[in-house]
Amino acid sequence: MGKFERLPQQILNVNIIHVLEQVFRFPAQLYCGGQGGNACCFAHIVHGTSPEQWYAQCQRLEETLKGRLKQRAGENMTPSEVARHLQEGTDGSPQFTQEIAWLRQHLEQACMLAKSSLSSETLQVPDPDMLDVAAVARTYAEVHQGRRHFRPVQLAAILLNVRASAAMSSVLIEMKTGEGKTDMCAAVAAVLAKRAPKHAVHILTSSSDRACDDCKSTKAFLEACTGRPPTLASEGLKWGDEGSGVVYAQVTDIQKMVVDEMRNGKKKELFRWLEDCFLLVDEADHVLIEQSENQLYISSPCRGFQALAPLTFLTMAYMDFDADFSEASVKDPMAIPEKSTALANKLVEELHKFEGKGNSGRWKHMAPVKVDQEAFIASLASGSLGARLKVAGKEFVIENQEQNGITIPQVVIVDMATGTESVGTRWTSEAPAVEALHALPVGGSEPLAFFNSIPTLARKYKWVGGTTGTLGQNHCLEFYAKVYNARTTFRIPRNSPGCIFMLPPVISSTETEWLRNIQESAETYLSNEHGLGVSGPVLVITESILRAEQVVDYLKEAGYPIMTADSSNGEVGWSHQRLNGRVRLRSQAHVFPFYKSHHAVTEKLPDASIVVASNKGGRGLDLKLDGKCPAGCPLAHPQVPVTDGGSVLFVILTEALNERQDVQARGRCGRSGKPGVVQYQLFVEDTMPPKTVGHVVQVQNKKAKDESGHLRSKSLRVADMVKDGRLLEKFVDWKITYQRRLLNDLLPSTGKFKLEGSFLPELELNMSRFLEELLVERWAYWRTMGEPWRKTDDTVYHFRQRRACSKFRA
Repeated sequence: MGKFERLPQQILNVNIIHVLEQVFRFPAQLYCGGQGGNACCFAHIVHGTSPEQWYAQCQRLEETLKGRLKQRAGENMTPSEVARHLQEGTDGSPQFTQEIAWLRQHLEQACMLAKSSLSSETLQVPDPDMLDVAAVARTYAEVHQGRRHFRPVQLAAILLNVRASAAMSSVLIEMKTGEGKTDMCAAVAAVLAKRAPKHAVHILTSSSDRACDDCKSTKAFLEACTGRPPTLASEGLKWGDEGSGVVYAQVTDIQKMVVDEMRNGKKKELFRWLEDCFLLVDEADHVLIEQSENQLYISSPCRGFQALAPLTFLTMAYMDFDADFSEASVKDPMAIPEKSTALANKLVEELHKFEGKGNSGRWKHMAPVKVDQEAFIASLASGSLGARLKVAGKEFVIENQEQNGITIPQVVIVDMATGTESVGTRWTSEAPAVEALHALPVGGSEPLAFFNSIPTLARKYKWVGGTTGTLGQNHCLEFYAKVYNARTTFRIPRNSPGCIFMLPPVISSTETEWLRNIQESAETYLSNEHGLGVSGPVLVITESILRAEQVVDYLKEAGYPIMTADSSNGEVGWSHQRLNGRVRLRSQAHVFPFYKSHHAVTEKLPDASIVVASNKGGRGLDLKLDGKCPAGCPLAHPQVPVTDGGSVLFVILTEALNERQDVQARGRCGRSGKPGVVQYQLFVEDTMPPKTVGHVVQVQNKKAKDESGHLRSKSLRVADMVKDGRLLEKFVDWKITYQRRLLNDLLPSTGKFKLEGSFLPELELNMSRFLEELLVERWAYWRTMGEPWRKTDDTVYHFRQRRACSKFRA
């Protein structure tokens, strides 16, 4: 590396990304990505520059960044500047070139129309997209009484979405955090809802909390545009005339609607209606990538899994006492396939000892569900080994649920983006093993046939569009193209080109040191001891709920007031524990946990706040600055400078992520077009690397490479899942008629064996439920089997012949 290796540590600690961008005019994308690694790019730029020159330039840039932190957000970018920046981010597709050429010609006119009071007839603009967007933009300004207008960057995003929807061409747009994505999505939805008043625009968000907040913040605007307020899917998602309009939802809301109507025999009608509806995805990369394999399973008591509890515990015994299947032998998902095959063989050998002669190779405790022994055991073995990799506090939490008046602890899967519980989802083969590992009742959750995933759902809509803070690198764009046929992407520039100020990263070698350093860094910032001359709240981003709880517990023990939502008086307020005079802190800041569904933060954050969020920057957490302390606050907060720019956010990252997620996390500091401050506070148990910046870059590169390989394999799995979804739809159609025929054979209404009596309606109901469960369970097992029971090109005919032929022959 030559000269790069000899640079002094204080030079490496500055914000290298912005040195490259501001001093050398070097694109940040080239620094952040590429197989060659960040350090190589950095070394290439530094080569030929003396350490003295480099250090002087870094010092000048540092003073410039400090100055920007104190300034108000700059003026809006002009339409021509927006178009120019967009052109620089070309994805190489023909549609991109065409749309940018159109935008160059029309964006300035759209900005003028948005502020014009003239009617559309007077304006005589032939392009319907322009007129519709301008009308919605004028309504937006009227609703906000002229205090807010759509900026050129927002209008560009709205126009690109609307034009793509008219051409029925999927498009994804990158728009940075704090740039008004929520209002932009609402404007697109308003145009689409006005064009299709009898259908719906489903806006998918990353969590139910985000959906609720977005619905509330856009209610007046959307009602003024469409004549009806937006609705929340969590309050009851409907379809047809009742379900039209703008609807805010999360993934499982849409999945549940599809599942319910498939079970009710309304699949064709629902899908016919969806063909004229629109799907607009907020936080698109999370929904389309992280949730691409999430499937909704109807959680119900499963006779099969409950009967097989002994087999589950036998599997656990092998995992506990056989060295071949210990945690040391199965450290990651890559080891599962080989080890699960060996474990399945052991289980089959063991169970053969207990087979009765009259069981035809089956076990009595498997009745009444007939399963293929080896196929089921293979699935169970793989799921059990995978269950051990599911981390409590990261992938799931254990919460008490009330069933029939009895409190039962259950595993609740966590939405990894926000830390909130993902309602209605269950693991399949892993579920019994997770419960067994944590000494919970082994009920499991049957992998019922009625499911749908986002890639399958997306194909049902007339048009799919999305926006996100960070689309990601090339391997992410390839995934969008393969899975969703979204081959055109636009990267909207920041309205006021700003930057972040990055403090030197700190690496701790023990948990205690790590927690102490997080507290110390937050205190130094809140007390203005960094010398940055700005004030504002702190956002601590942890890798998991478990880590977030550690941080909150540490701060609580140190004497910080932990804030909780309080609605005892009928209005949402905030309260905290009595401190009993224990506070010995410089800032006496309030701590807001945000990593479970019941956690929330105040409408506007006071400067003396520390928000602790889990994973990916607390995605879905829309922090608003320049707030005040809760009424009656007894704490004495330090006096900090008030700058022209108002409050800025200080983000503490406790993990170096891959490039896509790391950019998102850093970007949380940019609120309302203002810059912010970022620092890495990492816990590394190994020996501390000599160069902390080099460590961060190294981790980011490795994780980006891992994600690239992961997405390639995921796209293949999703393709299989989509094919399976098509088979499922045919099964649903067939099942209804087959179920009726079986019921008529069992309970004939005419002929020699005709049944009569007052008990008949109840008997028919019970028999219908029994047949429903039987067919679904047989399908569920069949669809997870391998050959010879199921081949990759099997149809419903093969299922009927092998698993559910007439008279229940299997």
